Amino acid sequence: MSSSNINDPASVAALLEQLRASSAWQQIVQTNPEAGVGDARPPPQQPTPRTDGPTPPPADTPQPTVAELLAQLSAPPAAANPHQSGGTARPAWDTSLARPATNNYRAAPHASTRLPDQGPECDVTATLTPLPASAPVPITDVRSCSFQEALPLLARLGEDPCFVTSVKRIKQDQDVLERQLSTDRGALQKKYADRVKVAKTRATMTGANGLSKHEATMLQDAYQKEMCKFDRERVLPAWDGLITRQQGQLEALGVPNMFVTSDPRDTERQKQIINVLLGLVGNG
Repeated sequence: MSSSNINDPASVAALLEQLRASSAWQQIVQTNPEAGVGDARPPPQQPTPRTDGPTPPPADTPQPTVAELLAQLSAPPAAANPHQSGGTARPAWDTSLARPATNNYRAAPHASTRLPDQGPECDVTATLTPLPASAPVPITDVRSCSFQEALPLLARLGEDPCFVTSVKRIKQDQDVLERQLSTDRGALQKKYADRVKVAKTRATMTGANGLSKHEATMLQDAYQKEMCKFDRERVLPAWDGLITRQQGQLEALGVPNMFVTSDPRDTERQKQIINVLLGLVGNG
């Protein structure tokens, strides 16, 4: 057909009838049932609510012309595409994704430095609660405690009247033994002093001028031997027995570092403990 027939009303009416019977027109009618080619009147204006802001201008929707409709008759029918602009169907692969004019997306949250397996983040600026002061660890082995650790125990024991009485009794027993040994030693010394006196008297009676050197040496040697024997057989066993007895008694009273021993290192530490005890209980 030629474009000269467009000016003929009869030709235009025939073209419109042919257009309505075409498959392209049926697809347009099915997609938009309210569309009509013959009615060129605009739809009635609906009152729009008044807004305070500026009203955007109405979009100009182009109306299809008779030439465009004739061009659609000669073109093959296209599948309906929901992405249409101005009534013209576009292929799905030709549809571009339009970027919005304004950015309505929320700002990305601040990246956290916490790893996924670290649990919830903690506020490092929070005030740290001080840990309560730990109670002193009780001494479980009073034998091996140091002298500094033993001092608080001795001070606590010194506040017990029964403990003070027991320690004083132990000290009294020691005093009795010391006096006994001193008496026995004094008796031995007096024995040899008497022998020297008798020897001098006998020498005077014979006209000699005092004891002879030989007699004086014999008396001196006999005295030394007697004293060594007394210390070895009387004093040392009695003193060792006293120490062993006191070690057991003080251990039973709970005194630290006190137990039966003959190790010089242990006995030296025990002497320090005994000196503290004597200062606590006094000499009464």
